[in-house]
Amino acid sequence: MKRIFISHPYKDDPKGNKKRVDTICRELEERDDILPISPLHLFSFMENDDKREEILQVCFRLIDICDEVWIYGDS
Repeated sequence: MKRIFISHPYKDDPKGNKKRVDTICRELEERDDILPISPLHLFSFMENDDKREEILQVCFRLIDICDEVWIYGDS
């Protein structure tokens, strides 16, 4: 099973972006060969910026153990 890190914007529209990532993860979860890893779901409860650096460091570690990074966004 491939571990896929889902990279998607958050800050500009937290509710809308989380909803879009919900959809992405649901679609990927239907596949038997993919495990989506979503930092938006892991850290969305931390809305203030004082933990931003700590969260980024954890994301880098997650990327290291994932097989692929899939990048989503508007552009």
